[in-house]
Amino acid sequence: MKIGTVALIGRPNSGKSTLVNNLVGQKVAITSPKPQTTQFSTYAVYEDLEEDVQIIFVDTPGIFAKANSLCC
Repeated sequence: MKIGTVALIGRPNSGKSTLVNNLVGQKVAITSPKPQTTQFSTYAVYEDLEEDVQIIFVDTPGIFAKANSLCC
């Protein structure tokens, strides 16, 4: 079995939880139009038995950072 982990990080209210729900195929992460709905990391597992693949998605809370601090 092949197993992989995908961590979704990004700005608040950018659709990370909605993406996880769509990729997994069911509602596993809370979604809301309000920012900072996800306060703690959420884990979701997608499993395809025919392909013998398992993907673990990590939905993280939004990251607040100034644009100039992200550059080298």
